[in-house]
Amino acid sequence: FRWMKNILKGNLGNSLLNHSSIRDDLAARLPATIVLVLPAYLIALVLSLFMGLWAAMHQGRWADRFIDGMCSVGLATPSFWLALLFVYILGYRLKLFPLMGVHTIGLEDSLSDFLKHLFMPCMVLMLGFLPDLIRYVRVNAIRQMKEDYCTAQYALGARSFEVLFLHVLPNILVPVITKVGMSLPILVTGSVAVETIFGWPGIGPYFMKAVQNIDYPV
Repeated sequence: FRWMKNILKGNLGNSLLNHSSIRDDLAARLPATIVLVLPAYLIALVLSLFMGLWAAMHQGRWADRFIDGMCSVGLATPSFWLALLFVYILGYRLKLFPLMGVHTIGLEDSLSDFLKHLFMPCMVLMLGFLPDLIRYVRVNAIRQMKEDYCTAQYALGARSFEVLFLHVLPNILVPVITKVGMSLPILVTGSVAVETIFGWPGIGPYFMKAVQNIDYPV
């Protein structure tokens, strides 16, 4: 009961490793996680709307099968393996992006340097979020296309593109936004492995270090 009382007050206790306040540690690291995860999810959301509607518009055709196949591959691919692949190919072999961290030493105020460090972990997370969102949008779009208002629009001479983006899209936004709200915890926990691999100073390395050192309060 004392522990629950402290939790409700915002007191998460202290770390066994360095005796620092867990609340303060999380507050210091959470902004870095949000800066990484939020753009990744927003990009995935926008792409999923277009790709999901496109797959629904071409239901059963090659475009739909291709997108669905890519989603199956994406769902079966672990984020940590994809992160290691990005590090090896784009970072080590091609040397297009920095391997880890947030800034290059001496370029802490450079926006372009920050974006270069952000690119790979952001893309890995985006590809992790994308397949499930595409399938969710596709299923809801196909369900809406069977409704009477869509049949009426086709009877009036509307094209498939117009029906999808002017009539179906507004109606599927409600369940999609609901799914986004349900995914908020995943936005934080899903980045643990990716942050650790890329050395991103968010809550991922903090939790991993706590697990390795059996820091139970954390």
